[in-house]
Formats: sequence, structure tokens, C-alpha cells
Amino acid sequence: MLRRLDGNSPSTIVDLGCGTGQLSARLIERFPHATIAGIDFSAGMLAEAAQRLSADPSHPYALLRADAEKLPLAPSSIDAVVCTESFHWYHHQAETLEGLAEVLRPDGRLIIASIATLTSRAESLIRGITAPSGRTIRALAPHQMRRLLRQSGFEVLHQQRIPRVGAVPWPVLTDARLL
Repeated sequence: MLRRLDGNSPSTIVDLGCGTGQLSARLIERFPHATIAGIDFSAGMLAEAAQRLSADPSHPYALLRADAEKLPLAPSSIDAVVCTESFHWYHHQAETLEGLAEVLRPDGRLIIASIATLTSRAESLIRGITAPSGRTIRALAPHQMRRLLRQSGFEVLHQQRIPRVGAVPWPVLTDARLL
């Protein structure tokens, strides 16, 4: 994910679904002049992120509790959004992407790493199996993610599977640019 931002010099980066702040900490290290904002819906995750990120009080960062589907950010105010391991939990993925298109500057980057199935049929099966738990997983197949991004005004620059051990579908990294 970080390599996808190489060659760019974003001044504002949002770590959407920042969890415990691991990626936020790496973004701070990699982009020392950028303002990093970690956003998560879970107050518990944000507390852990605050603890992790307080190790370097000299770098500007912000942590914000917010719903990814209703970001409290100004239009065209963000250079890059990264999102790891949370997009498959979002109930309204198309609306989330539309909201991200609003807050990103023109040519802004959106990099998502999320579990993904191989086919639309498999995605439907996983959604159906997980729905009764109240924690529905929407593990979009790569072509579904590309379609949603195009519909929201993005151009997909790169997409690749991220190999990992285990039974959970391998994540797909998708790098897109706002047109």
C-alpha cells in the first residue's frame, strides 16, 4: 500500500478504518510533512491508535470517530485515502465511494486493500452466510470493485491480489485516481 503512494507528495492523507493505527504510524514515518488523519467508527480502536501514535508528538495527526459512509470532511480537501481491511464491512459501499470522491481533490488517490472473492457469485454467498450474524461481509470480486469505482468517478490504476495464509479470501489491493 505504501509503495503505491511512492512518487507522490500528499499533504493530507486519511487512513479510513484506521483501527489500532498501525498504518497511520507508517504513513507518518513515510510522509513526515503530511497531515495524517485516522478515522474509525470504533472508539476502542481509536483509543489504541491514540496510544500508538502518541509516541511521536512532533508530527501532526488527527484521530476522528466517524462513519465511513458519512465523512465529516470538507469537499476536495484530501490528497489520498487509504483503507485496509475495513471496506468489506461497509454496508453501503457505493455511497462510501461517492463520499470519498467528494472529499478527495482532483487526481486524489484512493487505495483500498480488502478481502475479495473471485466471483460475484462467491461474494453473494459470503454476504448471505454472514448476514444473519448482523455483521455482513461484502467481499467484492475485483471486477465489482472496479465497476463501483468507475461509477463513482475513479480510474483504476492498479489491482492485485495480496497472498496470505488461511481460509479467508485473499485481499485485493486496488489503487484508483479521482478523475
